Amino acid sequence: MMTWYSGTDLDFDEDTIEGLYAAYLECTQWLHRGHNMEPSVNGRKITQGEYAAYLECTQWFHRRHIMEPSVNGRKITQGEYAAYLECTQWLHRGHIMEPSVNGRKITQGEYAAYLECTQWFHRGHIMEPSVNGRKITQGEYAAYLECTQWFHRRHIMEPSVNGRKITQGEYAAYLECTQWLHRGHIMEPSVNGRKITQGEYAAYLECTQWLHRGHIMEPSVNGRKITQGEYAAYLECTQWFHRRHIMEPSVNGRKITQGEYAAYLECTQWFHRGHIMEPSVNGRKITQGEYAAYLECTQWFHRRHIMEPSVNGRKITQGEYAAYLECTQWLHRGDIMEPSVNGRKITQGEYAAYLECTQWLHRGHIMEPSVNGRKITQGDMITHYAADGAIHDTGLNLQQIGRHLQDIEAALHRYDNVLPDPEFALIGHRHFFNSDLTIHQRREFYASVRLLSNRTMRPETYTSGPNADGFFQADGFMSILVDGGEYGERNNEIFQVYDWARIPSVTNQYTTDIPRFQSGNYYAKRFYNDARFVGGVTNDYIGLASMVYNRPYVPLTALKSWFFFDVIVVVGSNINLPQENVTSESVITTLTQITFDGEYVVCTQIGEELIPEMGNQSFVNPMWLYHRNVSYVFLEGGEHLFTSSETRSHDNKDLEAFTAWLDLTPSPKDATLAYAILPATSVEATRDFVNNPSVEVLSRSSSMHVVCHHPTITIGASLIEGGQSTALYCGGVGPLEIVTDIPCLVLIVINDYSPDTTEIALSISEPTHDYDQVNIAITLDGRQVEQLIDLPLDPVRG
Repeated sequence: MMTWYSGTDLDFDEDTIEGLYAAYLECTQWLHRGHNMEPSVNGRKITQGEYAAYLECTQWFHRRHIMEPSVNGRKITQGEYAAYLECTQWLHRGHIMEPSVNGRKITQGEYAAYLECTQWFHRGHIMEPSVNGRKITQGEYAAYLECTQWFHRRHIMEPSVNGRKITQGEYAAYLECTQWLHRGHIMEPSVNGRKITQGEYAAYLECTQWLHRGHIMEPSVNGRKITQGEYAAYLECTQWFHRRHIMEPSVNGRKITQGEYAAYLECTQWFHRGHIMEPSVNGRKITQGEYAAYLECTQWFHRRHIMEPSVNGRKITQGEYAAYLECTQWLHRGDIMEPSVNGRKITQGEYAAYLECTQWLHRGHIMEPSVNGRKITQGDMITHYAADGAIHDTGLNLQQIGRHLQDIEAALHRYDNVLPDPEFALIGHRHFFNSDLTIHQRREFYASVRLLSNRTMRPETYTSGPNADGFFQADGFMSILVDGGEYGERNNEIFQVYDWARIPSVTNQYTTDIPRFQSGNYYAKRFYNDARFVGGVTNDYIGLASMVYNRPYVPLTALKSWFFFDVIVVVGSNINLPQENVTSESVITTLTQITFDGEYVVCTQIGEELIPEMGNQSFVNPMWLYHRNVSYVFLEGGEHLFTSSETRSHDNKDLEAFTAWLDLTPSPKDATLAYAILPATSVEATRDFVNNPSVEVLSRSSSMHVVCHHPTITIGASLIEGGQSTALYCGGVGPLEIVTDIPCLVLIVINDYSPDTTEIALSISEPTHDYDQVNIAITLDGRQVEQLIDLPLDPVRG
């Protein structure tokens, strides 16, 4: 028994005390802040607080004019049921009562409260301010979401709250509660018998009833262990495809996959107002909406590294896929986010996508062109909209959340300053192995190369119009950005007047009849490269990328590699074109195609430096080419260089364009090439490099590319076949031999070399994605170290 003292000694029986507690806990305690009582209780202005008290407590205690007697008399009717639904059922897990009632055990109730209430209190990292302002509890917020918010238009409260007109709020109560408790005229008997709560009944309607056909229960409930993702796919996608037993016919007609439909519901429909589509969808604005697209759409399009074939029909660009596969999906296990991404303790996908992916894809206002799909030819995407949305707008949004402020500030600084202050510079090397995209960032320049394998498809093209001629766009497309003006300016970009058969760093047979996209499965192979040996390796500061080039319906074959140090080295070998495919056009390797800076310099084989006139020029056996802060130094000898500086026009606008390429003859057989790229350089620095080169090509055979960076004693090796061995000298150290048992890419940095002891830093990757282990043996000065290395498995192969 309990005794209650209030002023004078009053003796209440236990039932009465329970009723008083219910009235106090469910109603009265909601009507004050400290010592201040809700003024409208006496002033008769029914506000949100009083109305919530009414909806959450008082209205359950009557039938019309008859007040519920069971508050004191122990009849289990509406009133008590409301108390159970709104309070008691939240306070247990199985037989264990909510610890916080007496002793703070966090159980099912608290977790349910989180799922049903607390998670609704935020947008991303932003918590509902009123939670702390008025100390709104879970119950009050639920009352607000389910009732009170329906009773106003901005600051004007629904007048019918006092006039008893059935409005949205009452209707919400009916929809959210009462309608769940009957079948036809039969009310749910278990309300009093087993006390089946809304949660149990909803679980039956929303889950269990979907898991059988007649008496046959879905076997995968126990056998396949349906995960949250599969169940979400069912709830968010599949169930929408039918009316009873009739399946939506378009599922087979257009082959609409779960991912596509989820993409529409969870992503696409959010990107328009009427007929106006959100322009930043193609501009890489990575916001919460786009991140939802990754989670709810893009991740459904693959099984490990195998891309969903139907993606070809919808033309999902590699950039979109890269953002998810290369960043976000690696940063979580279920709902648990990776706590230490580079020490940043990133806990939200938005930050991971932005910091680990998007900020690597630009220099100033210029976005990486190969991630923009068919919008690359739009004229304002590469130099404006893409980075404006993906970097600037997203950075400002994340900044408001208030986390990782230094990183976000640095990214926004780099957006506004093409040459950032040293403390804000992004310096490093990334290879996005699921997208075959390599990014090399320095304060002074940006470099990238886009490759193509049998695991990826080339960037999006269209049958006609936008990027119709981008057939070669993934075959080694390289961007070198220094001053930010290389691709022109908004509404006057180089890609509007581009020669798509002369793409920087790509080796191809020149043609004016570029193959264009056609619909149909027969055309699908034109999107891919039949080679598996495509990939990259990095130690986070430097790296290399390599590609065996063997595209179906393209007769040219080659092996190409890109080595990224403080300078970049491009190596090619085994470049072959069958005789039956020879035309009057040459096989070429393009060096650059950007806006013209007014003049360029070519150094001849005798050291004479020429400033050619506008128009088309050719040079035999030149030493180097300089234009717009970038030099190309030819390392083989005997090259045949062509240049073009011209005015191109579009839409009543003129643009000065500069193009340079190497001619490999119309019928190359086992041809090779090697040249160094010096970004952010000068003519004087180019002369110094030629007199004392910091890099040396040690091998460019049909099975091996090896380059040495002498100052750092670093060797990069692309080993196409296992079991290879070669004697190498680099930076005065050697001989060095490398032997591997599988194809791989290797970076070796030799530190603290001495005849007695040497430290070797090894980075290795397996670009075919076929092997689980690699055995590597390194011999230096007769000293050998051998190691068996376990390689990353799915889904992080490569």
